Amino acid sequence: MANFISNYLKKFDSIIGFVIIEILGIVAFALGSINTIFLVLGIIAAVLLIPFAIKSFKLENLMTLFFLIIPLIFFLILSISSPFGQTFYSVFDNILYLVGSLAFVFLGVFSHYNKAFKLEHALLVILVGIALLTTISVFYTIHQYGAFYLYIFKDKYLYFNGTEFLITNESKWLFGYSFFETSTSYMKLHVLLMCLAGMGALFVSPKRHKIRFWTYAIIGVLGLVLAILLPMLLDLLFLVPLYLGALLYRFLKKREKIFKISKIVVYSAFGVFVLLLVLFIINAQEGDNFVKNIVSSIPPLNRFFNLNNYVLPLKNTVVAQPSGYNGQEGVTFFDILFGRTSDLVFVNDASGPHFDSVFNSGSSFFDMVYESGLIGAFCFLIFAFIFMKKGFAYFKTNEAKHHKLLVVSIVVIILFYPMVNAHSHLMIHQDDYFSFAKSPLFYIALFLIGRIFQPKNEVKAHEVS
Repeated sequence: MANFISNYLKKFDSIIGFVIIEILGIVAFALGSINTIFLVLGIIAAVLLIPFAIKSFKLENLMTLFFLIIPLIFFLILSISSPFGQTFYSVFDNILYLVGSLAFVFLGVFSHYNKAFKLEHALLVILVGIALLTTISVFYTIHQYGAFYLYIFKDKYLYFNGTEFLITNESKWLFGYSFFETSTSYMKLHVLLMCLAGMGALFVSPKRHKIRFWTYAIIGVLGLVLAILLPMLLDLLFLVPLYLGALLYRFLKKREKIFKISKIVVYSAFGVFVLLLVLFIINAQEGDNFVKNIVSSIPPLNRFFNLNNYVLPLKNTVVAQPSGYNGQEGVTFFDILFGRTSDLVFVNDASGPHFDSVFNSGSSFFDMVYESGLIGAFCFLIFAFIFMKKGFAYFKTNEAKHHKLLVVSIVVIILFYPMVNAHSHLMIHQDDYFSFAKSPLFYIALFLIGRIFQPKNEVKAHEVS
């Protein structure tokens, strides 16, 4: 067995390293967004890396890794076993989603032990893939709607098959060999990821590594140009703390205090977010309760929870309404905890209480409440918190500085930006449901999280900054 593994590593080290990077490039470019193929490729690559892991990965470290991803495993299991998952996806799709998602995490972990695999090349391929798809789609969008259309056509509508659609909610996106009307939130997410590439240019020497430097710089600048042409200037605020941290990390010598302050800020912000989320869920329920009375009696909280145009639609995703209207079954608290059996959402508006079959929470987190229930959604939040904790530890490893910044920043944008700007119907003119947790970018994030989840005693850098 030992001889077989040694021979396998010698013969296939370079080939497998190349295959991993090719797979990441295919998933990042996401032409056609064929999730089944992406998941199968991830599983195959993870299996090919098993011999490398057997030789280098210790059993106790494998158990540590398993403990770290338990929340993700629970989230995935709840997603595929929930009434929503059972209704809208086949058994094959659900099993493939579970195994494939975990495969991308292990692919990130085990890729560390393939000497031919270079994180530098992987990051460049991911960013180039995203940049190609995004640039083509955004320029075609501008060709169709004009530059600055998100500003010019604000609150303007167009009609498709007798139905009105807000122009600023749609863009043109390349799927396969055709362009489709898709949510602008999906386009904006890709543009933000392009803008992150500029971080690499802050650290890579233009003299020693010309190609790397100009690749990072061009993608970053191009992303900024696209953001201005749309425009999406408000969304760029998400990049401010990341770039501020990158500049401090680049130019300040004493970084320990920065990390301590950053930890306090990040953990405090996360804690406040979770607290507000719990208050929001309790306050959203029908009838009177203690929390609801407190929120109503405090003007700032009342404005935020009850009089906010952004927050109000989110209430429909977590409110339990046992009694149905117009012959429709109600939404029970069991549905809230474990996922819906359909995409019906209870609405109590000017037309009276009813159930609406076309919903859009505007948040990937509240979409997860539909898919896997509150329990599954909170498991995802726990997984996100573990990522943040391990992300700080990752900065203490001897990976190249710009690798650490790009890996963490890309994951932060992919996981957290959709929580405040997402669309559950990616194809604007169609009713097909879109799950962000089943998107190509989510698989890229899982791979990069796998790179972060490294035991301290086994972290070795293969690239030199």
